[in-house]
Amino acid sequence: MHQTDLMAYVRIVLKRLWLILLLVGSTVATVVSASLLRPPIYRTTVRFQVTALPPSDVTLYQATRSTGAYNEEIATTRANFIEVLTSLEVAWETVDELNLPMSGSELVARTDVVEPADSGFVRLSVVAGQPALAADLANTLLSVAIRRYGELNARPLTLAREFIAEQIEQTQAELDEAQNELVAFQAQNSVGTLDGAVEAQTSLIRALALAHDEAISSGDEIGAASYQRLIDQRRLELQELIRLSGTYTTLETRVSQLHDSYSYLLDKMTEARLKENQARNLAFVQVLGQARVPNEPEPPVGVSILVLSMAVSTAIGVLLALGWEVVERRQHARGVARPVKQHA
Repeated sequence: MHQTDLMAYVRIVLKRLWLILLLVGSTVATVVSASLLRPPIYRTTVRFQVTALPPSDVTLYQATRSTGAYNEEIATTRANFIEVLTSLEVAWETVDELNLPMSGSELVARTDVVEPADSGFVRLSVVAGQPALAADLANTLLSVAIRRYGELNARPLTLAREFIAEQIEQTQAELDEAQNELVAFQAQNSVGTLDGAVEAQTSLIRALALAHDEAISSGDEIGAASYQRLIDQRRLELQELIRLSGTYTTLETRVSQLHDSYSYLLDKMTEARLKENQARNLAFVQVLGQARVPNEPEPPVGVSILVLSMAVSTAIGVLLALGWEVVERRQHARGVARPVKQHA
C-alpha cells in the first residue's frame, strides 16, 4: 500500500469520525448499562492439588512399576480428575444434592477451572447470585467430584476383590475336599501321619529284633521263633506303609498347596479391601481449605469486555465509514455521467 492510499483512508476515517465515535460510544453505553442493570454476581474460589498417584490394581502376581514417568502420571491423574469435576454428571448430582432450581448445564456454565503453569494447585471458581450459594456450589461440587472419581477409581479394585472372593470360595471347597480325602485315607489305613507310622513300625521291628537276639543267646528257641514271626509280620506291614507312601504324599502335597493358595488369596483379599477403601477416600487429592463466602460481588463492568467491545465497535465503524464513502462516490459518478437532454 502506497503512502497516498494510506492518507486517503485516513482522510475518509477523519471525515466519518463522528460515525465511528457515535458507534463506539453507543456500544460502550449499552455494555455499561447492561452490566449495571444486571443483578450482582458473587465469585468464590477453592484450590486443590493432586499429591500422589491413586492406588494401583491388585495384582495376583509380583510386578514392578517404572517410576521414570511419575510426574506425567500425576499430570494424567490431575487431568482425569478435572474431567470428572467439570462433567455434566457431577454438575447434576451437585444440583440434586443441594436441591437447587437450576440444571446441570447452568452449573457447568457458572464453573471455571484454572491450572496455573507455575503452581501445582488447581483453582475451581464458581459464580452465583448469592454469596452463600456460591460457596455451597463450590464446596459441594468438589466434594461430589471427589466421591464420584473415587468410585470410578475403585471400580477395578472392586472387580479384583470380587474375583479374589470367588477364587477363595473355590479354593476353600477344593481344600476341604482334599483334607477329607486325606483323613479318609488315614482312617482306612490306620495311620496318622505316614512318616510317624513308618518310624513307629521301624522302631518296633528293631525292638523285636533285639528281643529275638536275646532269646537266641539264652537258648530260647521257641521264643526266638515267635519273635521272628512277629518281625516278619511287622516287616510286611512296613512294606505296605511304604507302598502307600506315594498316594499319601500326593494327598498331603495337594492339601499343602491348596492351603498355601488359600492363605495367599486371603492376603490379596486384605490388600484389595485396603486399596479399594483408599481409592474411595481419594486421599491423594488435597483440598486447600473450603471455599469462603464472598464479601463483595464481582465488578459490574469487566475491563476485558469493555476493551473488546470498544475494539469491535471501532472496527465496525471504520468499515461503515469506508463503505459509506464508496457508495457516495459511486452515486456521484453516476450523476456526472448522466446525459443532458436536448430540447427541440
